[in-house]
Amino acid sequence: MSPQEPWRALMAAENQYLDALWDVREAGLEPQLRASLQDQMGNRMLMRLLLHEPPEQTMPFVAHLFPVATTINGRVARAREVIGRVNSGWLFIALRPLIAERLDAPEADYDDYRRIAEALEQWDQHKHLADLVARAETSDDPDVLEVAEDFRRTYLPPEDLHHGTPSG
Repeated sequence: MSPQEPWRALMAAENQYLDALWDVREAGLEPQLRASLQDQMGNRMLMRLLLHEPPEQTMPFVAHLFPVATTINGRVARAREVIGRVNSGWLFIALRPLIAERLDAPEADYDDYRRIAEALEQWDQHKHLADLVARAETSDDPDVLEVAEDFRRTYLPPEDLHHGTPSG
């Protein structure tokens, strides 16, 4: 094998990928991306493509990506990055039912509160984070209370830390 062969093979693969991407766009990006939701490899490709598309293309997939972005898995960082590109005002509205559904579930636990709080902090969704902290403060679970304590500090000014409510 010559020193150039791996490079040429990579360029050929990239060209094949770009040709296939063109075909996907020609067939209609959103329906093609919806088809990708059926398996894990499709999810990885979905996120990869959405990172290179206008953020508006992500909007129809936020509900699908939210569980990926708020659980422990190997794709959490990518899912958070993809969702984080969406307009923050639109995202605020879209997140409300997703958060409520997850935290209203009888099996909601420390991990749910912690991962959602982490994502909300990353997406600068401070109002949702404040609401999550207020909700966590009413829990009987000491681990969930720990989430409230940890994230209360991220949005409260130091003088309000002992009150447990956001100022302003």
